[in-house]
Amino acid sequence: MSSFEEQARRFFFFDQIEHDVFRTSNLITFRRGKSKAAYGGLIFAQALAAAENTVDEKLKPHAVHSFFILNVDIMQPVQYHVRRIREGRSFCTRSVEAIQEDKIVFIMQVSFNLVSITVERDAAVHQDVMPKVRSWKELKNVDDLVPSLKTEIAAGKLEVKPVIEKRLNYYDGHANQNPGDLFEIRPVCVSQYIGLDDKDTSRTFFSWFKARGKLGDCEKLHRYLVAYNTDATMGGSAYRPHFV
Repeated sequence: MSSFEEQARRFFFFDQIEHDVFRTSNLITFRRGKSKAAYGGLIFAQALAAAENTVDEKLKPHAVHSFFILNVDIMQPVQYHVRRIREGRSFCTRSVEAIQEDKIVFIMQVSFNLVSITVERDAAVHQDVMPKVRSWKELKNVDDLVPSLKTEIAAGKLEVKPVIEKRLNYYDGHANQNPGDLFEIRPVCVSQYIGLDDKDTSRTFFSWFKARGKLGDCEKLHRYLVAYNTDATMGGSAYRPHFV
């Protein structure tokens, strides 16, 4: 196992303190920036991992709903309380409450499905087509883009609205720009990603994600890291049309 894989796995190691109650203090990631609040994608991924600890290996998550209630303090451990809502032969349901200092900070409901090699005749199967975008090899990491954009702004070569400059400063202090993060991010369209063109109100944008090291072939770890990344760019699509 590579040291990088071990670094990623440690976020999903729990102490089981009671039946279906899992505790962890591994909450510090570079994505939190200077904030004492934990990165939301990590809490989402850990809750999923805790839920999956209570189901059979043959069952895979296929639907998830979650809600953030309070900030999670990185200096205090979190307990994930899992409730077994439904036990079925093909489906089961779990509810997860993340609790810190006796307060519920995050909730999740996740449904698991028995994955079969053969697809049932009346089953609906869907997979979207891979979008045609520029290769990641042609693009720059965000950690290279942000400093260069800030330099252009300081030199007067690029004029942006205060909200965009604030956004760049935010990126500059978070792990998307930090080599210590688990992933590097390469946006396909810099203008759209940062919001340089206030006439572009599209909620759709594309980014390449690449792990900074080898992760091995553990299916669960890959699944948790996909969940980990959901809070990195997807949340921004909601406010992207409002860069005004």
